[in-house]
Amino acid sequence: MEKPLLRILVVTLVIVALASSSMIFAQVVVTDSVGQTITLAERPSRIVVLSPSITEFLAYIGELDRVVGADSQSMSIVWLMNASALLRERGVVDVGGYWWSAVNVEKILELKPDLVLADKGAHLPLRKIFEDYNLTVIYLNGGSSSSINDVLSDMNIIATVFGKNNYVDKFADEVQSAFLIAQKELMSSTPRKVLVVVGVYNGIWVAGRGTFIDDVLSRLGLENAARTYSWSAVNIEKILEWSPDIVLVTPMGIDEKVLKESGLSMLEGRIHLLNETEADIMLRPGPLIAQAPSVIIKYVELSQAKAPVPTASATTTTSTAGPTGSHLSLPTILTVALIFFVLGALIGRYAWRIK
Repeated sequence: MEKPLLRILVVTLVIVALASSSMIFAQVVVTDSVGQTITLAERPSRIVVLSPSITEFLAYIGELDRVVGADSQSMSIVWLMNASALLRERGVVDVGGYWWSAVNVEKILELKPDLVLADKGAHLPLRKIFEDYNLTVIYLNGGSSSSINDVLSDMNIIATVFGKNNYVDKFADEVQSAFLIAQKELMSSTPRKVLVVVGVYNGIWVAGRGTFIDDVLSRLGLENAARTYSWSAVNIEKILEWSPDIVLVTPMGIDEKVLKESGLSMLEGRIHLLNETEADIMLRPGPLIAQAPSVIIKYVELSQAKAPVPTASATTTTSTAGPTGSHLSLPTILTVALIFFVLGALIGRYAWRIK
């Protein structure tokens, strides 16, 4: 009798321990990027994701199988870990977007998600609608990230939701390592001022101060040539005034014709049109950010290779009058001025005597 009782007691203790353990880890509390405190009673199993950078985070931590709906860009352009193809293969529903006005809220409601992962920059106007329908929504920095710290914060929130906190340190280490290596490589580089052009529409759109691209450049020891704040549209005259050493142009709707019409072709030799993969790395503040230093190094090295090397004859030519006489040295200018001054004085004295 003692042995059966002992077995029952052991089994009971194991069951209680497992139940207690599941209760401890079932409830998740996170504070999102807009300051909401969200409490999840259990791990979400039906997720709608509304941003490609957030989809990339889910791919990174291996949680794509929980996604039942995703924005149009996540369904088509996310190549990290083959995420878009995997979503399509699983029959994930395209809910429109990425921008809030293109999101199909009815489709989201039909999917009955237990969690929606949204981008605060693109989807905050939908907040009231989400609240009216009692949807649980976590807002992340996503495309509105202003620094690498914002990207790390997104990773921390997502990892916490899915109990994958080990990925936080893994990702942080990858980013830190990539930037430290790049800093050393760029330390002696000559081109320092980098301008990133993200589009040409009613002006030339650039990544200004306070953007995550500005933070990337700063961490690499480079200077953001843009003197504007945030994402701004400027004219070619302003860009020429900034005099960037390198201009990285994303390819979205931009070709040689657009470069010429916008005036950017005037910066010939400094313009670099990124390919689509490089543009994704530079523009999506998610796991791809760890690859941004390698893209920048590539084009800094290309610019160094193209840069003309000053020669002794070139230096002499620029400091004296050229063949056309359009450039005068400072000693020549002073000598001519002195001659005219003396002549003027003599003429004035002669004229005074006549009177």
